[in-house]
Amino acid sequence: MDDNDLISLPEGAASPVQWQRPAPNDVSFCLRSLASDPFGIDFAQEPAYQVQCGRRDLMVLFNRELVAQDTIKWVSGRKALAGVVALRNGTNGLYSVSLLIMTSPNLKHGPIDLSLCHTNGDIAYAGRAVVKANSAEFSLRSVLRAGASPIRFEGIFHDGRFEIKTALSAHFVISRHHPRQGLSPETPNAG
Repeated sequence: MDDNDLISLPEGAASPVQWQRPAPNDVSFCLRSLASDPFGIDFAQEPAYQVQCGRRDLMVLFNRELVAQDTIKWVSGRKALAGVVALRNGTNGLYSVSLLIMTSPNLKHGPIDLSLCHTNGDIAYAGRAVVKANSAEFSLRSVLRAGASPIRFEGIFHDGRFEIKTALSAHFVISRHHPRQGLSPETPNAG
């Protein structure tokens, strides 16, 4: 996916997304909620991240295989289901898988392609990670499509943890009309 397929999100058109390490009992509850989900992932207890994005309460969990190995080498060498983003139900408090975190080495560009896909396979967010020694700098943005809620995440993965430098969510949703290439908040069709 190239940059023209992603939504530009200037800081003035967005609010910070809250990103924090959850309490161990919150992670355990999330893992129990996901025990019956059919994706066949054995999740690691650590690292895990709790994300508040507007009214959505999310938990980011990673594949145990990814965490148990040299992570950078693992994602650089093959396509992988690296983890999930689980959404907490506001009514019953249980979590369910909302997005799958996919990685793929990009032979054309060199970095690792990242995508967050809905469980039906549609890509919601995409970006890249550039590997430098024992770390990877990454960037993710919303895919340009009608109904998209623009976000931008940037950070670095090192020493088994993520350091988030930018975490923003837009004050707008892309118009339900067919989006135009290069659509940004300044474009009249943004609503």
